Amino acid sequence: MKIDYVIPTWNSGKTLEICLEAIVSYGNPNEIIIVDNYSKDNTIKIANDYGCKILYDNKSLGSARKKGLEAASTEWIGFVDSDVVISKDWHSKMVKYISNKVGAVQGRKLPISNPFREIEKKKTQKLFRKGPYKLRKGERGYTDNTLIRRDIAIKADIENLNAFEDYIITQKILEEGYEWLCVPVFADHYENQFTSIKKPGWHSSGLKYLLRNKKIHVTDFLRIFLRYDTWYLIDGLTARNMVYLKMRLLQLGYHWLGLVQSEKLFRLER
Repeated sequence: MKIDYVIPTWNSGKTLEICLEAIVSYGNPNEIIIVDNYSKDNTIKIANDYGCKILYDNKSLGSARKKGLEAASTEWIGFVDSDVVISKDWHSKMVKYISNKVGAVQGRKLPISNPFREIEKKKTQKLFRKGPYKLRKGERGYTDNTLIRRDIAIKADIENLNAFEDYIITQKILEEGYEWLCVPVFADHYENQFTSIKKPGWHSSGLKYLLRNKKIHVTDFLRIFLRYDTWYLIDGLTARNMVYLKMRLLQLGYHWLGLVQSEKLFRLER
C-alpha cells in the first residue's frame, strides 16, 4: 500500500536524514511531503537529497499539517515527525489495522536513550497488554507516527493552531464515525531532553488557546489538563528513578507555566 508522508520541519537537520532514510527504506512511500518553516540549517538540502516535495509555511504547525494534507494524493497519509524513525516492520504492521471503520492508526514512539527507553518500554507493555485500544471522544490522539484518512483529516479546522492540532484532528475522525486506533507498533524518538522538558508548556498553552477560542468544552479542558498534571507526577514517582523523576517534575512546572504564557514562548523547532 503506497502512502504519502507529511513531515513538518523547522531546523530539523540533526534528525531529518535518519527519519527520511527509514521512510524510504521501510515506509513504501508514494511521495514524501516536507512542509518547512523556513529553516536556517540544512533541512532543505537533506529533503532535496531524498527527492521530497517541499512546501513552506510559517503560520502554524496546524497550517503546515493542513498544507501537507492538501498536497497529498493517497487515500491514507502518514504523519511522521522529523525526529521520529520508523522501524523496519512499521509499515507492514500498521496497514494491517486499516479497515472500513478505522480512521487513524497511531503507532507508539520510544525515546532512544536510557533510562527513559527502558521505563517507557515497561509502561508500554502494560498499556498494550490487551492489544490495541480505541480513543473516545474528548481524548487526544497523536500524529508523530500515525496513518490517517486524508479525506477526513483535511476537514479539521487546525490552521491557526501551534499546538494541540492533533486533538482537533482526533475529534474530527471520531465525529465522522471512524475509530482512532492506538496500536503496539513502535518507532524510535530522537527528541533531545531539553525539548522534551519544555514541550508540556507548549501543549498546555495550546490547550488554553483551544478553550479561549471555544474549540474545546471547559470540562474536556479541565479533564485533559488535570490528567497530564497527575500523570507527570505519578509517572515520575512510580518509575523509581531519580533522573526520570527530575525530568517529570520539570515537565510539571512547564505544564503549569503554559497556562499563563503564550504558546509562542514554548514554540519548538520541529
